[in-house]
Amino acid sequence: MRNIFLSIFLLILFSCKVKQEIGISEINNNSYVTISEYFKKENNDSICLNVPLEFEINFPEDTDKVTFDLLKNNHYQQYINDYTIKYFKNNKIQTLYEGINLKDIENPKKIILRLYIKNNLVSKKVGDNLLAKYADTNIKSDKIGKTDSIKLNSYSKFRKENTDVMNTLRKQDDFLIINIRKHSEKKYSSTKYKIKW
Repeated sequence: MRNIFLSIFLLILFSCKVKQEIGISEINNNSYVTISEYFKKENNDSICLNVPLEFEINFPEDTDKVTFDLLKNNHYQQYINDYTIKYFKNNKIQTLYEGINLKDIENPKKIILRLYIKNNLVSKKVGDNLLAKYADTNIKSDKIGKTDSIKLNSYSKFRKENTDVMNTLRKQDDFLIINIRKHSEKKYSSTKYKIKW
């Protein structure tokens, strides 16, 4: 009787199609962290810390199209206003507008994605300390204009040298939502990835 149950279990196990998962990892990168004015005027005591994040994403073999969303503190963010995404297509960086057709990518199983989050707010005091530490000019947070974007340091160096700022970002519930559609399906399925900073 035991052998019968074992045989049935093994038959079920091997007859089930193994679900392929999305593989995602954050990559250290050398894009610059910047500071800019926050466009929403209700936060006059804050300034924007723009942190470029890079991800390597591996897709199941039969993935056809992929789109992305950003969830910040349980709120969906507006593309362009709150964040932008770029990706590498045939060794050239492209801005994402709608979604990615993986058949147009050199290696359709893997993409490198760069996420620019524009609304990480820090106090102007923290902003002034960062500007004093990195900026070439003597500019203060309250003097940054609407079109100014002040370079601080590369992301890889910034995260090592500013653990207190990075730890504050890590406390937030920020998620990259990856929506994939497979060749044989019309609907998208979503995977939620916690951004680790």
